[in-house]
Amino acid sequence: KSFDYARKKLLKEGGIIIPGKATVYAVGVQWRYQKVFGVDVTLSNAYIPKRGYSGVEIRKYHELYERASQMEPSPERDTAMSELVYVPITETFKAFEFNFNEDLELERKTTIDIPVINPGLLTSFVFWFDLELVPGIEISSSPYVTDSRKSKHWLQAIQTLQNTYRINEKGTEVSVLVSHNKDCIQFAVQLPTENSERIQELPEICDPLWLEAKHQVRVLMVRTYHIRLEELVTSSRS
Repeated sequence: KSFDYARKKLLKEGGIIIPGKATVYAVGVQWRYQKVFGVDVTLSNAYIPKRGYSGVEIRKYHELYERASQMEPSPERDTAMSELVYVPITETFKAFEFNFNEDLELERKTTIDIPVINPGLLTSFVFWFDLELVPGIEISSSPYVTDSRKSKHWLQAIQTLQNTYRINEKGTEVSVLVSHNKDCIQFAVQLPTENSERIQELPEICDPLWLEAKHQVRVLMVRTYHIRLEELVTSSRS
């Protein structure tokens, strides 16, 4: 509201608003801490704060991902991929556009279907902006800036989702509700109305490793039961 007021009441005729436009981009990611000084800290991921968002520089993490993903299929590649902090789960998408030379909607929301490029755990959304100062002059907080006309500025922002989503198939689409008010931008996953094995919502404050361990314990108990049952049957026959 204050921006619109300033434009209408303070900007002289022929004046220029800087920046004139902004575009916000985002990507759904798997963001999981693996090791700190060689110590396994994966169980701490369930307790990452879920409110608001914080600044992050993902360029170096993206370079590590690119390096690991381009390796030939091998145990070494599997190990490298499993140790990554950052893995992009969805394609990069355009969240919002703002034109500061026009009346701004203070609140908007829209649902966008985003293709999945990597199966994995959707834990967070990383987002950034491109600013057009004046036509032909742009700056960006994108981690992927290659255009020499743009300069790399600031960090990206990361919002951790309240729940983690297991994405099982590459090529499927994730429905993302993107909203903003005058203070912040928010991302939320909308689950399919029908039961889907492609996208699964995991329990709140629960690490996928716990679920996998629980599954392995159940498998072990079933195997032990069948082995003991076979032993009893064999003993009774003899």
